[in-house]
Amino acid sequence: MFAAHGDPGALPTTDIVEALRSTKGPALGTWQREDLTPRRLAILLSPYNIRSHNIRVPDGTQRKGYQRSEFTAALRRHRPDLSVNPARHDERTA
Repeated sequence: MFAAHGDPGALPTTDIVEALRSTKGPALGTWQREDLTPRRLAILLSPYNIRSHNIRVPDGTQRKGYQRSEFTAALRRHRPDLSVNPARHDERTA
């Protein structure tokens, strides 16, 4: 997801929700895409210690969003068998 947005260090919550809602296939499991909200995303990510923060977006404004490093850390904690390249989090190597 971060790679699709130019590999920023953080993404606004609204961008993540939009991307997940437009994802084809079973990415959201039993969640209906139209049911995904910023609050529900926070609930889904909470067990992985991924929390929203105030982030600065390219236009200089401050918004709520998620740090890429928190996703990387959670993946390393919960899936140590996967190698995560910090520059491209969507790539998984054996």
